[in-house]
Amino acid sequence: MAQCQRCGAEIGMGKVLCDRCAGEVSSGAAPVGEAGAQESHEVSPSEVAPKKKGRRTWLVVLVAVVVVLAVGIGALSLGGKVELGGILGGRLGSGRGGLSFVPKGVGLCVEVNLEAVAKDTKPLEEVPQLVREVITKSTGKDPVKEIESEWGVNFKKDIAPALPREFTVAVSAPGTGEKTPSVVLAGRPGNWNKARNLAAKLRKNAEKKGIKFAEEKYGGTVIVHESGKESGAAYAFEKKSFLVGSSVSSLKMALDASRSPEKNLQSSADFQGLFKRLKGEKDIWVYMDAASWMQATMAMGGMAAGIPGAPGALRVEPPQVSAEQLKLLQGNAAVVGVDFTPKGMEMESISVIGEGMKKQLVALAGLPGVNRDFLGRLAGGPMAMLAISSPAKMWEAMKDIFMSTPEMAQAMKALKAGVSQVGLDFDRDIIGWMKGTTAVGVYYNVKPVPDFMIAWDVANREEVKAALGRLTQALTKATKGEIQFGPEEKQGTTILRMQSAALAQVPFLKPVFALTDKTLFFHSLESGMTAAEGEKKGSAADLFAQLPKEAQSVAMFDVPVFAGLLTDVAPFLTMKLSAEKRAEAQTVISVATDLLGSFGKVTGFSQALSDGSSQERWSVPMGYQSMVKSLKEWKEKAGASPSGAGKGKVPG
Repeated sequence: MAQCQRCGAEIGMGKVLCDRCAGEVSSGAAPVGEAGAQESHEVSPSEVAPKKKGRRTWLVVLVAVVVVLAVGIGALSLGGKVELGGILGGRLGSGRGGLSFVPKGVGLCVEVNLEAVAKDTKPLEEVPQLVREVITKSTGKDPVKEIESEWGVNFKKDIAPALPREFTVAVSAPGTGEKTPSVVLAGRPGNWNKARNLAAKLRKNAEKKGIKFAEEKYGGTVIVHESGKESGAAYAFEKKSFLVGSSVSSLKMALDASRSPEKNLQSSADFQGLFKRLKGEKDIWVYMDAASWMQATMAMGGMAAGIPGAPGALRVEPPQVSAEQLKLLQGNAAVVGVDFTPKGMEMESISVIGEGMKKQLVALAGLPGVNRDFLGRLAGGPMAMLAISSPAKMWEAMKDIFMSTPEMAQAMKALKAGVSQVGLDFDRDIIGWMKGTTAVGVYYNVKPVPDFMIAWDVANREEVKAALGRLTQALTKATKGEIQFGPEEKQGTTILRMQSAALAQVPFLKPVFALTDKTLFFHSLESGMTAAEGEKKGSAADLFAQLPKEAQSVAMFDVPVFAGLLTDVAPFLTMKLSAEKRAEAQTVISVATDLLGSFGKVTGFSQALSDGSSQERWSVPMGYQSMVKSLKEWKEKAGASPSGAGKGKVPG
């Protein structure tokens, strides 16, 4: 029987590639060591091209493959449609997507059922091809052909069939001796042989560029990585799955997890408990362990710094978290489920809190829900709004967390000292009087400038009036008299207009406080307040009528109204550009606003539960047909600028 040249596994008659590692067949291959032994040897390139300055390494190729995998089923249409019926079924968490390779203690785990997403968003199947055509017309270069030329593969024949129908990405804190987080992507290809052939072609193409590879056998599985760079990216085939890792050690961790159930995330009682609380099947879910994720995030600064030519945006300073802060995060975890429907997207999350913070969350569970009567006093039609039940009570429940570490305690001490210098007491004047529901909103009823509004539910008018007086006096003192407030009593309402020489130079900014018997308002535009009352459009309570009344926070975002705002400000954003650039920018803004207009009003809520957990849900209405229409219109406009771009021929 034939043997694999690479790992020594026996290969059935007629096969040309190894089922275990995708190696080539050899009838006279030499025997290899015992399974489980770790061996490493270099593989010389069959053809070595002269090294060019700035050449791309195979790591870039692998990263590109990962991007292609993430693009998923939608990208299949770039190279021709692939029928998916019957390939995969069942809910996420089945292990088909690679969950069996995720170790315990992972910081972040994402699993995506691409087939389910494609089925639920079927009207969007034209989008990848439309985007391809737009890029080709605009630049004169077909992005798919560019990829095929660079990688030496054919998108339709090689890449599309190899894409996984379900995949998992996991990010863990650095292992022993490691400086960067461990990242693994695992998925089962739609066509196993095509996936192995794709890996072989990519490797051969990299070898032609002069890149050498090393292979290390781990428990019978061959891990391939660039020679002399064990800390760089690596890949392997195992159990009909394709794995890409940020290092050899990351793949070893993944392989150990798949072979030892006790090391696998699926065996974690905490994970199982969270996962089971998600309602119904999900197209995508995300699991996060706060402490492990923070450790991984802290290491990402080093990871970005280690990528040659990494953009400046990636070279960020990692957060510095003390041991005390990290301990506070122990036991904090969350799972988020995303489900696409014919009408849009539904998101649900469940969070649990460790012992270090559980007491505070239980206290929050005792707070009342957002006051709907209060929301009924606010004008309807906001572009965005967030309401929370009681800032004062939330602060009382959570302030121990803010004081739990020396760093946080020092920051709070400095804040209190700062407000005391202008004659204010933090607990009394800044937060203590906000006992009722508070709402922050943005209205776009006075064009072209939105009105920022804050409203507080008032239980004791005199208490709030006194606090408001102290706050305005402190602001006048802090600005050395630059800012003044002109008080006025009008039909039982106390009005305080903010006045200053600087504000007088900005005609559309007219900040004002208005205190009634039940509500304190702040508006950045006095005309905005007047318009909101004159064009009430129902009330803000109508926006949240379908959300649980027990929710301690509710939020909404009217995406089409925001799209209208972008349309109105586009001339101001592009006024300093040349005529040609202005036309191009306005086209992009026009397409973006059309796409945004395809969405509806996003709504959501958050609620703390008595067991120390919390739940959040979001609803995102989406008009798929409208999105496709907008892209088709963009395609017609693409390449029409005077620059001469847009002469590329777009394949069908």
